[in-house]
Amino acid sequence: MAPSYKLTYFKSRGIAEPTRYLLAYLGQDFKEIRLDSDAWRSMKSNTPFGKLPILEIDGKVVHQSLAINRYLARKAGLIGKNDWEMLKIDMIVETLSDLMALIRAYHQEPDESVKARKYRELEEIFPFYYARLEEHVRRNNNYFVNGTLSLADIQFVGLQDLVRYTLKRDLVNNYQHLKNLTNKVRSIPSIRAYSEKRPASEYYN
Repeated sequence: MAPSYKLTYFKSRGIAEPTRYLLAYLGQDFKEIRLDSDAWRSMKSNTPFGKLPILEIDGKVVHQSLAINRYLARKAGLIGKNDWEMLKIDMIVETLSDLMALIRAYHQEPDESVKARKYRELEEIFPFYYARLEEHVRRNNNYFVNGTLSLADIQFVGLQDLVRYTLKRDLVNNYQHLKNLTNKVRSIPSIRAYSEKRPASEYYN
């Protein structure tokens, strides 16, 4: 019997979108609870560490988006064929996590003058990283690792809506290999089918 999954996150794509992509890639139906700020405040104390997303697998609650994604990627055969490939995939995933930490700090900054400075920093940092990610994909036959689809690719593409919302433009358009990779992942039939029926985001389309 197939496991049952229930994902809880906000009414946005955010850092939960790679998880949704992975569930779609697995062909796995899943229930979803999409919270507004009031609903989140009321349930926050009942979550493992007061953070989202959380995933219920057959009623068992797990947390930490990267741990969840690695678990799903293993089920999907997207974690690498050996220790070396796993390491290279993890390097990309952790690099993307560094970028997400910068985005989170920007969005959570209450001081508008500091927030403006952080935005200017993002405008410098993201092109610096994307140029290197672009070269990485170019050298690896149009994927991040070993010329084949992996968690690194799913993680990168799944986060691009959040990057676009934050930077107010589709940054991958400036990097041909990253753009091709994004289009390729989004064209996977199961991911495309999920994207066509997903609910609208509270923050961006």
